[in-house]
This record gives sequence, C-alpha cells and structure tokens, in this order.
Amino acid sequence: MKKFLMAIALCLVCAASFSQVTIGAGGSSKIADYVSKGLYYNIKCDETGAYFLNVKDLESTEFIRIQLGSSKEEAAQSLTALCDWFRNAKTKDYIEFSAANGVQITMYKYTATVPYFSEGDIEYMKNYISKTMMQGMFGTPYRRRADDKMVGCVDDISSLKKAIKRLNN
Repeated sequence: MKKFLMAIALCLVCAASFSQVTIGAGGSSKIADYVSKGLYYNIKCDETGAYFLNVKDLESTEFIRIQLGSSKEEAAQSLTALCDWFRNAKTKDYIEFSAANGVQITMYKYTATVPYFSEGDIEYMKNYISKTMMQGMFGTPYRRRADDKMVGCVDDISSLKKAIKRLNN
C-alpha cells in the first residue's frame, strides 16, 4: 500500500513538472476608487478626480455616465439632492436634470425603492419599461435599434444613501 501511494505521489509531481503554464505577475481586480458598487451601477472617481454615477444599460454592457461633481463634497451634494427628490416623490414621478458634464438625464421613480435613469425623456422611459415588462411576461420579441437611448437603474435607493455616507467620511 505504501508503494502504491508513493507511486501516485511521484506521478503527480511529474505531471506538475511537465506543465506548460508559467505563473507571472498577479494582483487584485479590486479598485480603491469605487465609492459604491452594485449589480447595475457604480460610483467611481476617475483619474481627474471627478466623481461619476455609472448606471449600466439594462440591455448592454454600456454605462450612462452621470458626473456628480469634481470633488467629494460636490458628489455628496448631488447624490443628496437626488435622494431627497426620490424620497419625496410619488411612484411614477420623474425629474429631468443636467449632470455636471452637461448630459441631460431623466430620473424616474418607477417603484418605491428603484430609481431608473436614461438620456431619453419620460415618454421614452415609460414605453421602454412597458415593452420590457411585456417581453418578460409574454415573451414578446423586442428588437433594440442602434439609435435607442440607454435605460438603467440603481439597485436600491439605500445604496446611494450609503455612498453619501462614504463620501462624507
């Protein structure tokens, strides 16, 4: 039995020594400049020091980039304004605002806890959401055209409130 185990151990050592893979440099994909990150969004500081709310488009891997400000304080103020509006708004209310980078954004309170964002207007967002709901319920085909505006959401409004706390610390 000892000889059998020794033979298996030697085979494993030999197999490892004939491998074709050479391990190089390693590291972590964790980046320290994320203020907050979720399934559909992230808040990040770029190389210039500006803070962005990046909301992932629901049908692609692209992001709606909303510049919150060029400092932590400005970013916290922008997020606070959005959270305050969301808290006081009724379901199906919306606002349109200009981000610090000049992009016109529509924020839509579709549910009690999930804010939706788009570069399209409110009618576009309502039509988009109703089409995707129909597609989900009935399997209705929905073809996305290349010139369609992106629509995305933040996981939960409480995640933006946590980001405000991190920015203020």
